[in-house]
Order: sequence, then C-alpha cells, then structure tokens
Amino acid sequence: MRTALLFLAYYLVLTPAGLVLRLIRDPLTRRPDRRAASYWMLTASPRSVGSANAPGEV
Repeated sequence: MRTALLFLAYYLVLTPAGLVLRLIRDPLTRRPDRRAASYWMLTASPRSVGSANAPGEV
C-alpha cells in the first residue's frame, strides 16, 4: 500500500509541479542571452583568496 501511495504522490503531485516550474523559469539559465557580449565569468584565483597549499605566501 505504501508503494502505491508514493507512486501516486510522485506522478500526481511532484511531476506536474516540476513541469510547471520548468515552464515558468529556467533554473539552469540555459537560454542564450542575446544582449550579452560574452559568457565569460571572472572568478578569483585561489592564491588571491588564500591557499593552504602555499605555506610561505600570504
């Protein structure tokens, strides 16, 4: 009985909710932004943040 209830909950509640959320927004931002000049994302290098692997550097 428990398996049947979990099956119904998954396919009648969670699946439609997930489909509706995917129609409303794109959680992974996979759609291309035509206004963007570049998709390059600047990140801080590990040495500028501080690294435990380089004991003599600050």
